[in-house]
Amino acid sequence: MIDRRTSINANLVYNGISEDAHKARVSGRVEATGWIDVTYAGALYGGDRPYRPAIELLRRASKLLPNDMKGVRLRIATREALDDLLAEPSGDRFCIEHCGELSKKKALDLAARSHVNLLLLGSGEIHRCGIPLKTYDLLGVGRPVLYFGPGDADALGFMRTFSPDLYHAVDSERDTSALAGKVSDWLYQSAQAESSSVSEPSASSQSRLIMEIVEGRA
Repeated sequence: MIDRRTSINANLVYNGISEDAHKARVSGRVEATGWIDVTYAGALYGGDRPYRPAIELLRRASKLLPNDMKGVRLRIATREALDDLLAEPSGDRFCIEHCGELSKKKALDLAARSHVNLLLLGSGEIHRCGIPLKTYDLLGVGRPVLYFGPGDADALGFMRTFSPDLYHAVDSERDTSALAGKVSDWLYQSAQAESSSVSEPSASSQSRLIMEIVEGRA
């Protein structure tokens, strides 16, 4: 049971971290291929998820990466056909890989083997209010999260509280044309961190914080 002290907003941690996410975090390792792997798992076309501007921003950011990186490989795990996206020219430093529909466990395993995971939120109230379960899973996996959605969404507030050093936020309702450089730098730093000698995933500190709050020790 959550200790409902006044310093804790119990609503933020009602779901905690899934067991599958924790297992993926412990076992997942990122392969050094020269590509920065960014993974998105879930529906793209349903609702009002800003997938096209997010993909375009990643495409522009890939062109600005240092030469020691090949580029950005966006892996999309979804049951939907991606014929329109795959048909578009990608360039030498950006590519899209369609992974098809995956079970939740396999999707989390893929997320744990990625440098960065992409979280897309639409502008509708259903996306702004409340915290998608995917948010908990991605934080539990322990890889950096690129958030692309409204700047006032509850999910972003949650990440500010529990993983202030783990995510990079892009407000989808503002002009993103000048953000490619910042996103490129963040992607590169995230890839370098995951390729370092640190054996414990970078999100372990926020994972412990959530568990401490759930267990009443924070």
